[in-house]
Amino acid sequence: TAYGSNIFIDDISVEVQPTCLPPTALTSTVSTHSATVSFTGSISAPANGYEYELRTSGAAGSGATGLVVSGADAQLSHVLNTLTPNTAYTYYVRAICSGTDSSAWESRTFTTLAIAPANDNCFDAVSLTINSDLACTTTVDGTLLGATASGEGSTSVGTPDDDVWYKFIATGTAHRIVLSSVTPATDLVHEVLAGDCGGGLYNIAISDPDTSNLTGLTVGTTYYVRVFSKAAASNATTTFKICVGTPPPPPANDECSGAVLLTPSSDLTCASP
Repeated sequence: TAYGSNIFIDDISVEVQPTCLPPTALTSTVSTHSATVSFTGSISAPANGYEYELRTSGAAGSGATGLVVSGADAQLSHVLNTLTPNTAYTYYVRAICSGTDSSAWESRTFTTLAIAPANDNCFDAVSLTINSDLACTTTVDGTLLGATASGEGSTSVGTPDDDVWYKFIATGTAHRIVLSSVTPATDLVHEVLAGDCGGGLYNIAISDPDTSNLTGLTVGTTYYVRVFSKAAASNATTTFKICVGTPPPPPANDECSGAVLLTPSSDLTCASP
């Protein structure tokens, strides 16, 4: 800091430049049971390669036996197998420049992907029990954890890259779809389709709100419901409940042909309403 012609300098340390520099630019690509970790080799050109440790907890060098990754100055890549799905790991790597000279540890943290749910695709849609009213007494638990894009259905709303599938057989011409208990709070989309899985589906309705009222259905027809997060997914963990409800039947005189016969009163007192 300068005050007039005076300059004050504080907190200075002088350190010896390490002779073995660590690798840099760690990156990772993950799947459910494996990960590929890459890094740029040390500019110290280690003669003995690189040592790494993979841990779910604790710091590097705290007791685990490291393995040597051979190579010199280059973009090095190492495949890690037999990992546990949906688990956070930390990959540590350091350069071994000589038998006694090694660099500081550099690290990269990643989380393996979750296993896709059983109803990740249309052919494996989970059957929904239709409620006889709109109370949604019977629901089915759902999750987007590990879900992937099925490639079927409409893309008119949101980004369906984590859709899961359900189906029901219509018992009436009108039904209501309700998504509830969405945790954590997520903007979900649900689409109702008819037809056949594998390219023969066509859109009946698509809804951003978590409730939709369907009309014009055909009794006995199987309809599919797919649910996905509206935004582009990044390993979503959303859970929810889904139900199919049935609105009450219309009154007997809903149509002209069912008109109720009225008995005229003999005066204006309307004694026979």
